[in-house]
Amino acid sequence: MSRIPYINRKTAPPETIELFAKMEANGASVLNLWQMAAHSPATLPHLVRLGNAVLAKTSLDPKLRELAILR
Repeated sequence: MSRIPYINRKTAPPETIELFAKMEANGASVLNLWQMAAHSPATLPHLVRLGNAVLAKTSLDPKLRELAILR
């Protein structure tokens, strides 16, 4: 169980709801990480871009990629 509650989509800011809808429209699931990070709407889009770059658009060895994620 997480210590930070997940964002409630019904009460989330409109830009957060829009970002989550875009993610789902592109076939990506809204990870719990993003639901927790959504408590800071100003940083959420930047974290999602960073996460997308590290998870999907790199040619890092899987072990190095995990280290980058953990860091």
